[in-house]
Amino acid sequence: ATALYDALASRRTVSPLNTLYGVRLGDSATLPPELRGKPNADILAHLRSLHAAPSSTAGNVKVLLIGPGGAGKTTLRWRLETDRFSHPTQTDGIDVSRLEFPCVSDEHAAALHINLYDLGGQYEYMATHPLFMEARSINCLTIDLHAYQRAADRTAPSRFVQNVRARLGAAAPLLLVGTHARAVQGDATAVATELGSALGIPASRVFPLDSKDGTGVAEFRAGVRRLAFEMPHVTERIPTSWRTFLDLLQAERAPRRYLPRADAIAVGTDRVGLDDASARLALDFFYGWGDIYHNDDTPALSAIVVLEPQWIADALACVIGPKSAPRADGAPAQRPRLPPSRADRRRDYVRRGRLRHDEVSRIWPADTFGDDPRIRAYLLDLMHALELAYPVVDADGAPQDYSLVPAMLPSSRASQGGVPPRPGSQRRVRMTFDVNFLPQAFFPKVLVRLQRFVEPDDSWFDGTYLSQGGAKLRHPHLREIDALLRFDDCRTHVAFTIDVWGARADSTQMAQACWLRGTIYECVQHTVALCAAEQVRIGRQALVSELDCSITVAEAVEDLVAGTVPVFRHPGRNPAQVPALTHDLLPTVVRTSPAYYDGMMGDPRFSSELLRSLTTVVLARELPEALRGRRAPPLLW
Repeated sequence: ATALYDALASRRTVSPLNTLYGVRLGDSATLPPELRGKPNADILAHLRSLHAAPSSTAGNVKVLLIGPGGAGKTTLRWRLETDRFSHPTQTDGIDVSRLEFPCVSDEHAAALHINLYDLGGQYEYMATHPLFMEARSINCLTIDLHAYQRAADRTAPSRFVQNVRARLGAAAPLLLVGTHARAVQGDATAVATELGSALGIPASRVFPLDSKDGTGVAEFRAGVRRLAFEMPHVTERIPTSWRTFLDLLQAERAPRRYLPRADAIAVGTDRVGLDDASARLALDFFYGWGDIYHNDDTPALSAIVVLEPQWIADALACVIGPKSAPRADGAPAQRPRLPPSRADRRRDYVRRGRLRHDEVSRIWPADTFGDDPRIRAYLLDLMHALELAYPVVDADGAPQDYSLVPAMLPSSRASQGGVPPRPGSQRRVRMTFDVNFLPQAFFPKVLVRLQRFVEPDDSWFDGTYLSQGGAKLRHPHLREIDALLRFDDCRTHVAFTIDVWGARADSTQMAQACWLRGTIYECVQHTVALCAAEQVRIGRQALVSELDCSITVAEAVEDLVAGTVPVFRHPGRNPAQVPALTHDLLPTVVRTSPAYYDGMMGDPRFSSELLRSLTTVVLARELPEALRGRRAPPLLW
């Protein structure tokens, strides 16, 4: 209110006020992301400080090098960092470098400060990449053009592009970097431009280069600068005092890699003179630039500010990654950090995908991670919060002494799938559905969600085995009901199948089997929405009879709303018609038609447990939107 009053008082005549300190009033989209959702007092205080105190262009950006292993990402990082060529080892996890691209001849006089993240391209590391992806980062897809010429399918460039766009949206800033350009047969620029066109990357964002002699590197630097200064958060104004605050935090990295959040804020308030709100807001900006890591969304993580993101990357790489050492390309790594090798630790202490809690001091050794047990607890909480690990509980819900790491589940023995029903005594209920694309974060997260339906000794399956027999699932309180989840990669989409078997003559058990089918589907559906709500779509859903006749879920719901029992029709077969089991569709039905719920009351076919569950669905339907969000309080009926 004070800032608004000051702005009005400074005018000789009062005219309509449409903007305040460069922000269009009523349009939150013009605010930096860190300010959206903040209290109005904090927003106005920040805008006023920019108006009253010295400020400067932010000039900070995070750049990610992504792409398959061996594409030349680390060689390019080393060339950018030292202006020299080297044969490094393949990146074991993620390496972070801090660079500065000075002003050369473009219109932006400010230097560009870059946090360059080199993301290891091996399959096991894919689970950790989303942690470092931000909507405001520049994503450099790095492809070996020579290898692409020889075998385009092996480089899988479209997969990486889909992952970025699934995570960050269709407008995510993407550059195509074609390495080994001098080894390409023909015109490397033409080859790279053609590949960029196929991936939807314009020619102005395609850069063939060769790190060995530096060909094309200067053009790549200029391209990064040009794209960065087109991004609003790079050109936005920040208080000059924030730069001092960041310098002081960076100076703290040498003696320690993290600070309690209160101590980090105190650096800004006590040593720089910021108020508390401004210091907290500055930490949000620093996180967006890739300079620090902190997580306000998870209470167990909110008390720590990690000053060195490399420390987080190293901690994750001690748990997740290949079990064999990275391949050397002729020379040792420039910055070895963790002897003995991380691969040794992963092999010795994350056996069969199990992270034992009593071995975390060996996994995260004191010489790198300190000997404070609270920090090891923080790292374990981080694994859980990011759904990179799952704390295992027994059938009674008691916590066990280990966590499961889905990305490290062994793939050396056959799946637990192939649940054979007892002939004649069991009935199968099946649902199928299609997904247009599965992002890299999907399988680790869906495996975590499905662990509550897996016996601890039967949990060793991964994405590969979901397509080779499937994953055997069982509800902990429904011991007589077996389920199987599997998928088939059909090139244009992925087809999922959920099979559940129950006793044919037991109507209660068949209803429970149907509910389990719906619960498994919801796990997959929720994971898809969480990984990439905009880019990934669930297609045709169908219920399938034992004679492989199908009806779509939409048709079944329409029949139920109309008061008709959905049936499978088997022309020329016996039986010719079979009623479909649809208990798991009832939540969708009552959301579509609350009147159907009214008609269920007093019907003896529906148990009190079912009605109680559907009551929560109906009540949730009437909730205001503010209570549906991620931070809404839990509702207990």
